[in-house]
Amino acid sequence: MMRASPFQKSCSLCIFVALSLLVEAYHSSETQSSAGGSKEASKSDSKEKKVYTNSDLDRLRTTQPINQDKAKPENSGKNRGSKSELENYRDIHGHDREYWQQKSHPLRSKLNLLDSKIANLENKKTGQTVSSGLKVSKSGELHTSSEDSRVKLQQKIDDLKLQRSQVSREIEDLEERARKAQALPEWLR
Repeated sequence: MMRASPFQKSCSLCIFVALSLLVEAYHSSETQSSAGGSKEASKSDSKEKKVYTNSDLDRLRTTQPINQDKAKPENSGKNRGSKSELENYRDIHGHDREYWQQKSHPLRSKLNLLDSKIANLENKKTGQTVSSGLKVSKSGELHTSSEDSRVKLQQKIDDLKLQRSQVSREIEDLEERARKAQALPEWLR
């Protein structure tokens, strides 16, 4: 047979002591409750239970709970309440969604217009052949047309790209001002 180690013996002794204390505590509480239980039972029987009515509920709705904010009026849905809060939101300067959209929409429209002009000129440039920019005079000499030359088209494209970079910089500046004013990001879209 296996012998128990001193550690196992001390653990089993601790468990035995803990169980005996629990049994003793249970018996002592049982004797106290039986002696005083008849008094408590008669008190609980004589004590009436409170029945809450609709008037009690109305009174509770009108009173303000301790350490809580005043009750907000209830809305029919959670989304409706949060939507109205977003609609009423203003940045730190008091501007709303309409203000920021009046600033951003013209810049975005200008950017889209410049993009379309650049795309049209690039298509025109790629579709242009070498001979399309040449004109033949009655005497048989070749002349280049100033309006159709590839160099002029490239110059126009470069100018439009420069304007586009300025407009995009203005949009970035507007977005930065809106961020600093704590405007909502969707206001600029």
